[in-house]
Amino acid sequence: LGSGTCVLGTVTISSSALSDGTYSVYSIQTDVSGNISSNSTTLSITIDTTAPVLSEVTPIPTPSNDTTPLLVFNSTNTGSIAYGGACTSSTGSAFAGSNAPTFDALAEGTYTNCTIEVTDQAGNVSNTLNLTTFVIDTTAPTLSFSNNVLSGPTQSDTIEITSADSLAGINTSLSQFAYVANVGDCNVSASFTNSYSSGTPFVINTQTNNGKYICARSVDNAGNISYLISANDLNIDIIAPTVPNLNINILAPYDIDNPEITFSSSDLNFSHFTVSIDGGPPSTQTSPYTPSITPAIYHTVTVTAYDLAGNSSSETTDYPPVIDITAPTVNY
Repeated sequence: LGSGTCVLGTVTISSSALSDGTYSVYSIQTDVSGNISSNSTTLSITIDTTAPVLSEVTPIPTPSNDTTPLLVFNSTNTGSIAYGGACTSSTGSAFAGSNAPTFDALAEGTYTNCTIEVTDQAGNVSNTLNLTTFVIDTTAPTLSFSNNVLSGPTQSDTIEITSADSLAGINTSLSQFAYVANVGDCNVSASFTNSYSSGTPFVINTQTNNGKYICARSVDNAGNISYLISANDLNIDIIAPTVPNLNINILAPYDIDNPEITFSSSDLNFSHFTVSIDGGPPSTQTSPYTPSITPAIYHTVTVTAYDLAGNSSSETTDYPPVIDITAPTVNY
């Protein structure tokens, strides 16, 4: 290793350059008379000039709703960990091989500056490991019915569901809707099998799910979920009301100027009747109805029944079948 002169019991020896490795060191002392001592106790020393090398094995999942995410990185040597940027952890030591420190709680946001360094026992500092950018999102997406289920009978409902998440984005494959019997059924247990596209209207025009509510679900890419129930249950009516039971009666013998028109419907969702004379514009009327009809000519009477959904059915008849208002001729 080298030699030196002992001054007051202390010898300082500078060695030549040594390669990395472990060395056994001992000393022999020779006095001025040439007497040589026995070997001293052996001292083991390690020369280490190689810094640890860090690499990212499993980046932090992104986006994620886990505020204490797990990172997996590899180090070629043991040492103490230094965290940089917006990330910290109580894990202070690194092993040679894979390491999985858990970060301290992080706020929502995008993290671009998190770093890790490892300093080994010899004081060598590793490369700076710049972690892959990741997003923490713990807020459920916004969800709304831009067009909601109507409150009364209708031939069709045009529904529009809008969902958005500015941080993590929407997982469109999991954003669906279900038909549920009760408002309280709009949760994770509902059968979400119907897809929708945010902001795109769709039409429901069958009676299959009448009496049920629409339960919308929106899932963002971080796994946060929102649920929203429609304002009303579905009440689709595509069946025309029963044909009006139309009758025209002459109120008094030969009084054909004032016929009485009666009509009725047994439809449960009945709304109103209209009456049209001779193809003229229909007017809303109630039964019995006495129109002003010019006698001595034929007329066509059409009564139309409407239900609350707008479905209709009509019945038409002629009035009167035969009209003769000419007085008989008297011959003397």
